[in-house]
Amino acid sequence: MPPTMLIPLETARAMHKQGRLEEAEAAYRSIRVLQPDNTKVLTLLGSLLLQKGERKEGIALLDKSLELQPDQPEVYNNKGIALQEMKCFTEALECFEHAITGKPRYAAACNNRGLVLKYLGKHEAAIMSFEDAVRFDPGYAEACYNLANTLLALKRFSKALDAFDKALLIRPAYLEAQRGRAAALSELKRYPEALQAYDNLLAHRINDAEFLRQRGDLQLKLKQYQAALQSYHDALAMEPENPSIHHGCGIALNKTGQHEKSVQAYNRAISLKPDEASMYYNRGVSHKNLGRYQKALLDFETAILLRPNYPDAHFAIGDIKLLSGKFSEGWPLYQWRFLKENKKQKSQRNGTLWLGQFPIEGKTMLIHAEQGFGDIIQFCRYAMLCEQAGAKVILQTYRPLIPLLETLSETINIIPTSEDAPSCDVHAPVMSLPLAFSTTLDTIPAYPAYLSALPEKLRQWEEKITPSDRPKIGIAWSGKESYGNDHRRSIELALFEKLLLIDVDFHVMQKDIREHDTPILKKHPNLQFHGEELADFSDTAALAEHMELIITVDTSIAHLAGALGKPFWILLPFDPDFRWMIEREDSPWYPTARLFRQKVPDDWQGVIDSVAVSLHAFLSTSRRL
Repeated sequence: MPPTMLIPLETARAMHKQGRLEEAEAAYRSIRVLQPDNTKVLTLLGSLLLQKGERKEGIALLDKSLELQPDQPEVYNNKGIALQEMKCFTEALECFEHAITGKPRYAAACNNRGLVLKYLGKHEAAIMSFEDAVRFDPGYAEACYNLANTLLALKRFSKALDAFDKALLIRPAYLEAQRGRAAALSELKRYPEALQAYDNLLAHRINDAEFLRQRGDLQLKLKQYQAALQSYHDALAMEPENPSIHHGCGIALNKTGQHEKSVQAYNRAISLKPDEASMYYNRGVSHKNLGRYQKALLDFETAILLRPNYPDAHFAIGDIKLLSGKFSEGWPLYQWRFLKENKKQKSQRNGTLWLGQFPIEGKTMLIHAEQGFGDIIQFCRYAMLCEQAGAKVILQTYRPLIPLLETLSETINIIPTSEDAPSCDVHAPVMSLPLAFSTTLDTIPAYPAYLSALPEKLRQWEEKITPSDRPKIGIAWSGKESYGNDHRRSIELALFEKLLLIDVDFHVMQKDIREHDTPILKKHPNLQFHGEELADFSDTAALAEHMELIITVDTSIAHLAGALGKPFWILLPFDPDFRWMIEREDSPWYPTARLFRQKVPDDWQGVIDSVAVSLHAFLSTSRRL
């Protein structure tokens, strides 16, 4: 273009809008030669140079325009954007403030100011600025999205979700807002909805590695372990050196019983990020599942070196100490359970937490329930020790256990957890009492029986049970699915079929049946399911008393049988709960227990085969008698 040719400003602006940047720049510069103080030309040329990445000259031109005409909010906004891109955040913030002062309802400048404030860590001010932007322009989807993201970062998940929803009402195809909404739903523990949101994004081909990792994390929470594994594998195909993805893969592998492979995944994660405590902790969990307790201890200890106040790791060490019979070391560490996964000990309005530090004679003591039904049944025996120590004992427990626990002692007051705790001098969580009494293997209060069935319930169940000359065996093969390690303790009824073919009457001790077990249940007429007739544990206790033997996995039924003094066989995973210890067939807690352990991880069939042989021998002996 000849330098003498002058193109009109509107023509130059049209070139600019069409993306003909070189031509537009030449035109602007030609006009500026003749009109050096034309603020429109200065602004347009400066904006074009910023667009090309030539920020220094671009900002200088905007400054010249503002010097000539200070009242230009849009120019301040554009300059602020350039400074923000240059990471000159304080100067950018000043520009946005100037823009808003000149144009108080300037939604774009409020949004940009919010972004800078968020980067500077001034989150509350950022939220207010984004809210201003949305108030001034209700259809401003980006401002809604930025508000939602800031709320998400501050863990205000409900408000974040509302803001993401508002952004999506404005722009339904706003994929980043859909992604943020999925994250907010996940944080709110609305996992099925969150997974649906992630799956909807897949339809839009949103499947980068971070997205797939987040989806895998969510599938873990939903116990969809195989699906989570696939999400992590897909993510690793995109980012094979991402330690977080290897870490997630290790968790999923461990949950699916692939413990050796999970250790390998953790090894890779640790090699990429050797300072992450949770990776050592989770590798320790896999080693523990494989029975490699020394390696597990080393990993848990390393996790604590990296993160001294790591409740899960401290608790895990205590768990191994108890499992190994080192009670004096284990019980104090077991107290970390109250901080594990942010679980807090229930606060008491009165009384002192008692852990054995002073005599309790003459004091009113509240013992409060924690964890599951089986834990209360096992450790309620300590209420009698407290009573023997001279305390007036109140035991607060779950309502279904009350009729059963009322047989513990005539003088122990049993109240439900739904009631407010009464006034007391001291209190203790029920599972802290072994620590309070300095329990060792030699001092476990292993009563032959400390609970009993109610006489009226015994009579009722005698009438309910179908008369038969065959031996009566109680069985339980699964517990509550909500329990974190349920996948390791519960088994399918189909595995019990080898036992069900034996000529005895089997009675189901558990109240709930899973859908996939129903066909097996209907298939065997010698298997009686009582279901809703088991209204509470006093019913289960009465049914148990009519059994010659109880065979169960590690659920509350095992503890009930032991507390009643009934013979029971318990089927245990390779790495059992601490109370069943290791390498023994009996239990120091229950004299009537016999333990059947997996010889290798996840081999339930081998356990059932051993039980079948022993059951034939048991029946042969009982018939001879």
